[in-house]
Formats: sequence, C-alpha cells, structure tokens
Amino acid sequence: MSLRAVLREALVPVYRKDRLMLLCKELKAETGPGSPRRLEVVAIGPEHRDQLEQFIREHHRDVPLSLRMINTWMKNQYGGHLALLNNQVIGYRWWVTHTMYHPHLKLYGISLREGDVYAFGLHIARPFRLQGYARELLEISQELLLKHGYKRLYNVAHLSNIPARQLHQSFGAKELGERVTLTFFSLVIYSQGKWLLTKQVYS
Repeated sequence: MSLRAVLREALVPVYRKDRLMLLCKELKAETGPGSPRRLEVVAIGPEHRDQLEQFIREHHRDVPLSLRMINTWMKNQYGGHLALLNNQVIGYRWWVTHTMYHPHLKLYGISLREGDVYAFGLHIARPFRLQGYARELLEISQELLLKHGYKRLYNVAHLSNIPARQLHQSFGAKELGERVTLTFFSLVIYSQGKWLLTKQVYS
C-alpha cells in the first residue's frame, strides 16, 4: 500500500473529502419508440412504509442509518417513486420541490424555483443492478414528474462514478459543475462556503 493510501486511510475518522457533479435536465416528452417496460413505478405513500423497511433490512448495509433516513424523508412528506418488479420492491428514488426543505440544497448550492425538482437517494437492490432497471426507473420517474407539471430536474453524482454520470447524460442531463464537501470528525460538513452539522444532512 502506498504512503498516500496509508495516510488517507488513517485520516478517514478525522477528515473526508467528497467530490460530486451537479446535473440538470430539462424535462420534456421524449419522442420515438420507448423500450419495453418491466417495472411498475408508483408514488411512495405511507402505505409503503412496511415494504420500504423490509427492503432496507434485506438490501442495505447500514440498516439503522437507512431506516432513520427513510423515516425522515417520509415524515417530511418528500416525493418519491417506488420500483416494483412482479409486485416486489427492487428500488426507489426520492425528490423535493421548491416548497420543501432538504439540506442538500444548501450543501450543493441549489436554488429551486417553481417547476424545479431535486432528486436524490436513487437505489436499486444489488441483485437487480446492471440489468437496465435503474435506467427504466429514471425514465418512468421523469415521465411522471413531467406529467405532474415539473419542468427541470436536478441531481448529483459522485465525480468518480462515471457510469452514473453517463446514465444521467444519456437522458439529456447537463453537468453544471463540481461540488466539493469536506467532513470533519463525522460531525460537521463544509461546502459552498457554508457549515452544516452532519446530523442535519444524514438524519
């Protein structure tokens, strides 16, 4: 292991640097024949809580953290879409509008206006990855957002996650610029000239 790698690993409990790319897509009706649909995508509501919690227990690594995040998102009545395959939950995605608060907006310097949506928390269960389900969920989710009158969609992807960035770009998303966050002692985060408590972002 190189000296740089050793130092990076030693500093993880103290300091973490994340580099992300902010993307934006103008929502519009797609032309041309679409691919066959395998998923049913529905709006997440209180009636889906048990299904979501079971999904998290089966497919997430940090179950307590993921359950806290899901509970926070549902408590705040964020929008969301659930991906079902043969009535089985295989993934989800969340979003907020200009009337909702989400700490990522301040963290990444996003100013939503009427008609804008910020999407986050995209997750497809590991056994269903690399089979086109993420693309299908994004495609249907965007169609549903457009149907409900939304015009612009923002999201972020890790700078090093080239497949995710390419996936969003294939839908017409434009990269708006890098966002760097610095986390110290897992307690505070610095980004875009602002400080936030970690619990404000991840709980």
